[in-house]
Amino acid sequence: MTLQPGTEQLVAEVAAAASDALAEDIVGIDVTGVLPFSDAFVIVTADNPRHLRGVRSAVQDEVHAALGRSPRVEGDENSDWLLLDYGDVVVHIFLPEARDYYALDSLWGRSPRVFLNLAAKIN
Repeated sequence: MTLQPGTEQLVAEVAAAASDALAEDIVGIDVTGVLPFSDAFVIVTADNPRHLRGVRSAVQDEVHAALGRSPRVEGDENSDWLLLDYGDVVVHIFLPEARDYYALDSLWGRSPRVFLNLAAKIN
């Protein structure tokens, strides 16, 4: 499957915002046709709780500025995993231990990865 252009743009905006906020291990996964509620996941890691909140804010602000979209947020300020639900794209922001524990990368290992051109953002 391939992502629709609007979904692809949202994934790109989310990944760029997360990268700008210095999130690590940014992965896009195409779950089109596999899940009825989403077309893609973006999974990222933040170093600590403060960084997790910063990544969340950066993604929300940049996506809203670029596309006028706001997510439904799951998790609270003290969580080790925040979820931003944009409908067609779900963003998972983890602390390292939680990412290792839930292992979404492995769980969706057979789903195609989405190419994220983050090199263009590094100067």
